[in-house]
Amino acid sequence: STTIRYTVPRESRVAVDIFDLQGKRVVTLHDGVQEAGNKELTWQPQGLASGVYLLRVAAGAEVCSRKISLLK
Repeated sequence: STTIRYTVPRESRVAVDIFDLQGKRVVTLHDGVQEAGNKELTWQPQGLASGVYLLRVAAGAEVCSRKISLLK
């Protein structure tokens, strides 16, 4: 498992998704309204192959993406 940390600048709808490199969403970790502040989620990837995935955090109009590596 891994811990994903992010900051919500102001109360807004937040979506935290993991995608494979083909652009297919493999899991949604959060989808709903969150208050402003620092947040963290735990991702326990089960049934996924080792490789590179994309983490996308969208909070209101702000979007951040990062590559993450899954090693088993």
